[in-house]
Amino acid sequence: MDLKQIKLIAIDVDGTLVDAATNQITSSVVDAVKRARSAGIRIVICSGRAFTGIKPWLAKMDMLTGPEEYAVCYGGGLVMSTHNRILLKKLITYDDYLDLEYLSRKLGLHFHASGLNNIYTANRNIGKWSVREASMVKTGLCYRTPEEMKGIDIFKGMFIDDPEILEPAIADQTPFKKLSDRLTFVRTLDSYYEGLPKGVDKSLGLQKLSEVLQIKPAEMMAIGDEINDLPMMKYAACGVAMGNARQSVKDQADLVTSSVQEDGVAKVIDQVLAAQGQ
Repeated sequence: MDLKQIKLIAIDVDGTLVDAATNQITSSVVDAVKRARSAGIRIVICSGRAFTGIKPWLAKMDMLTGPEEYAVCYGGGLVMSTHNRILLKKLITYDDYLDLEYLSRKLGLHFHASGLNNIYTANRNIGKWSVREASMVKTGLCYRTPEEMKGIDIFKGMFIDDPEILEPAIADQTPFKKLSDRLTFVRTLDSYYEGLPKGVDKSLGLQKLSEVLQIKPAEMMAIGDEINDLPMMKYAACGVAMGNARQSVKDQADLVTSSVQEDGVAKVIDQVLAAQGQ
């Protein structure tokens, strides 16, 4: 791990770039990102969110204007440019959606499917977490019956409920393993359990950008706090865990920085800039 070689820094959003509790980014982090970009280091936001959900942060960091920048969305299922070019798109099938939606009913969990610009739920009693997610990622929230979902692009399905409801419901992994030949399941927050297309994770997005930008994994750093960040942290030469990360994430990281409340992203960016004499 040589910080002098870093040309691209991939940054998760919730719990990393942004305090998940307040949905805010600090001026220290914004300034550090701007300094890194001025030094020629690519900053790539890698999130489970839709592109609409990360645009406010891209705007704060002045990444929506000027040269084309890139973002990894939907946990690796979509790679978008700030010029609205789609470089990679991976979807779950309609049959996958039906299986996930039916499983949510069997388990007694709220569920929604994430499309490009909307969240769709077949729960007439729309769950509070779906309302929160739609507000946070700046997408529409639509009620649709399963039959009405035919022909709609779906990036992922989300079992989304209070942790004390979700935890016991997913403890028995048997029904999820039955779908594992077609879908990848990952816990992204205490209240979120997501089903993505098989093989989709954040490292897939970085692989695509490695091809497009001609930047090797050995020249990448990835910063995150959750289990779904581990693939990109392992793909990059330097995987950084936030101080507020799960212990299992810290255990597999190359570096551990401060928490999101203590501007951990800014501090590790400063380490890279210092190593490069910036």
